[in-house]
Amino acid sequence: MKTSTISRALIVATAVMLGASFVQATPQRGNRQATTTPQARDSYSREEAQTIATRLYRAVLDRDGTAAEISRTTADIQRGNLATQVNGLVSGVEFRRGQERLDAAQLLERFYQRLLDRAPDSGGVEGFLPLVEQRRYADVILGITRSAEFRERTLGTSAQAQPAAPVTPAAPSRLTRSLDCQARALDAARGDANGLVFWSFDRLPETPGDTVVSGPGVDRFDNDRHLTYRCDGSAVTYVYDDRGRVAGADRRLEFPSGAVRACVGAARDDRGRQVTFDAASLSATDTRTEYVIGLAANTDVRYVCEMDGTRVVRVDRRP
Repeated sequence: MKTSTISRALIVATAVMLGASFVQATPQRGNRQATTTPQARDSYSREEAQTIATRLYRAVLDRDGTAAEISRTTADIQRGNLATQVNGLVSGVEFRRGQERLDAAQLLERFYQRLLDRAPDSGGVEGFLPLVEQRRYADVILGITRSAEFRERTLGTSAQAQPAAPVTPAAPSRLTRSLDCQARALDAARGDANGLVFWSFDRLPETPGDTVVSGPGVDRFDNDRHLTYRCDGSAVTYVYDDRGRVAGADRRLEFPSGAVRACVGAARDDRGRQVTFDAASLSATDTRTEYVIGLAANTDVRYVCEMDGTRVVRVDRRP
């Protein structure tokens, strides 16, 4: 997403004229992570959670949420899952299709107006606009909703009554680390193959230590050959049990999985066009939920589809 010079200039000019008297939703200088005077934890009353849910739908999807959507989101925010809700909204197809009509400056303007009822100040433009340009939308929205200004201006809560505390980013979950390693191993195999690659992972891998992920897989396009993959920091390897090379299937074939085909049908590029995969995997978890990892043909973009059988629950597009 490119920002027009005119839009950026207009926002900065507006911010200078408006000024601000609150402890503002602005990233700390010298650190453009969205860590704006955050609360130690996401703890809200039902009324506060409902206000946040209502504003999230307006800010992210540019519409009011339905009664069912607001009720479900409110309950999840009360359970401490604000970040989960924000990530779900910004990774959905509805948001991706809607935001394509706006440049980064216009989208930041909408986030501020719908969440704080004002235009971005100069500090907000300086700190948050680069994050919007990098498509780190969840960081921006969480930075605003966790700020003292949002608490005071929108929720009517005294910022002094709830002192800010530094937030230490949570370590990636076992599932996140597993899917990332599986995608990297699949990408390595794609680079070695002469055709389509389709692997399956029947269980979550072992994650000994902070950097190592290792587990078994099966090559579904090549007579169910068994393999082992391993990630250790930035290094990734995969080895077939028979010590042979990855082959790859005819690129004209369909993936022999209804879940993968459903993910292909749901995946869209940044212009809303359907994409094709030249490598994919089906990843089991410790629950009934499965994930499809799809590597878009001729690009470095990966798609992760959360699946309920052959129904796509959510699509996450990761550059």
